[in-house]
Amino acid sequence: MHGCGRVSGQDDSSDFIIADEDRHFGNFGILRDLVTLKVKGFVPIIDCGASLGFKTSTVWINEGYDLTSKPFKITHSEQIRLVHSFDWMGLSRLDGIEETVIEVFDRPCSAIERNRAETIAQYLRRRIEKLKGVSVGYAGFYDNPHGSSSVL
Repeated sequence: MHGCGRVSGQDDSSDFIIADEDRHFGNFGILRDLVTLKVKGFVPIIDCGASLGFKTSTVWINEGYDLTSKPFKITHSEQIRLVHSFDWMGLSRLDGIEETVIEVFDRPCSAIERNRAETIAQYLRRRIEKLKGVSVGYAGFYDNPHGSSSVL
């Protein structure tokens, strides 16, 4: 299907930033013409409930960890290597996202404590910076002298 790699790369990049741990084949969507069944495009990313450290203690989010990933590789640090182009992304548009994240989570109806909101905001910033490094092809970006890979 034309454009499938591009869409997968966009999904992988977005999932990397928000730390989505549950992307699977059941939440990719294709738009088709009802009469001809010709592929018209792809559905925007859906089902992001398993992201932003949803089941991780604030301390571990703050420390950073290599996330499990689906459906193509085991970890985000492996899966993001499958993306061949980040030209579409414009990561600089995400500058200042920390304030927006805190604002969204710091509402009276929010179940997210201020400390956790601040931690998530900084976590997103670090992941965006890591993705900027990947996008310019920083050699050895994921190398860890202890023999494992890490995204944070």
